[in-house]
Amino acid sequence: MPLYIERGVVLRTHPLGETDRIITLMTAGRGRLRAVAKGIRRTSSKFGSRLEPGSHVTLQCWEGRSLDGINQVEVIEPHRRCREDLARLTVASVMLEAVHHVALDDEANMALYRLLARAMGALETTIAPALLAGFLWKLQSLEGFAPGLYDCIECGSEVDDTAWFDIPGGGVRCYACRTRGGQPVEYDAILLIRAILGGQLGVALNVAAGPAVSTAESLAVGHFEFHTEKRLRSMSVAGEVM
Repeated sequence: MPLYIERGVVLRTHPLGETDRIITLMTAGRGRLRAVAKGIRRTSSKFGSRLEPGSHVTLQCWEGRSLDGINQVEVIEPHRRCREDLARLTVASVMLEAVHHVALDDEANMALYRLLARAMGALETTIAPALLAGFLWKLQSLEGFAPGLYDCIECGSEVDDTAWFDIPGGGVRCYACRTRGGQPVEYDAILLIRAILGGQLGVALNVAAGPAVSTAESLAVGHFEFHTEKRLRSMSVAGEVM
């Protein structure tokens, strides 16, 4: 059986039989990868807790007919705080779920892998109020469905003071076109999203919690769910905790 080495972040795990688990990862070279960790549910398993959701690992795998198998695991970063701290856990759960929804099996997406790995590393260090919004908007930009944020999607006029955000339309509307769809939003939220997608993520992550951050996050979730046709179920828990 051919062997290969791959780096990845564990997205989720599922029981298989009495002692095994299927591990799903976002990998650097193979996109979304599903592989079996045999015997992982035994107390004496050689894998221990190294394949928990959120862990950043290097794997040695063998190629199987339907599922590959995991031989060895080395931890790059366990991200323990992302599992042990409830607020971090809820944010991490949404990020992992979002990547699982958009990643494709056996199709490399290095940019998406790096985005997730860096976001998990940042979350381990600090839980910035705008981190989740920043991650979701950056992910959507990578996947090709970033919203229009500067000019009205209806008439093309510049939006520079008040704004309506039209999720199905994929961007902002001006005051004159507001009746054709969308919802009124704080202009500061639009400025925050512009910063996230305009190369000023560091500035955005220093913004204090408040209406702008909350709106940017809720718009990110709504926009993601509409354009992927996938619900972020982890957000139901995040809304209760954060």
